[in-house]
Amino acid sequence: MPVQVSDTELSKQKVSAIWVHDAIRAVVAVPLLRDEHVTGALVIRRKVSGEFSPSIVKLLQTLASQSVMAIENARLFKESQRKVRSWRR
Repeated sequence: MPVQVSDTELSKQKVSAIWVHDAIRAVVAVPLLRDEHVTGALVIRRKVSGEFSPSIVKLLQTLASQSVMAIENARLFKESQRKVRSWRR
């Protein structure tokens, strides 16, 4: 489930000091989920306050899903390469 902070200056949520320092006003974070476990997040921030549009959030969810698949494919490839090297010994 995406998390949005539409205005970091008005938010009651704790915001990063880096965001305040860099004048970041809006943030959306989409979790990278693998087997219902969060393995990371795709975070977009901007210097203008306001919610991100539903179409942008949907796009970020799609990118997050594809990122999880790419990360898992890379892990599986690395594992298969390790097994091939061990068989050749």
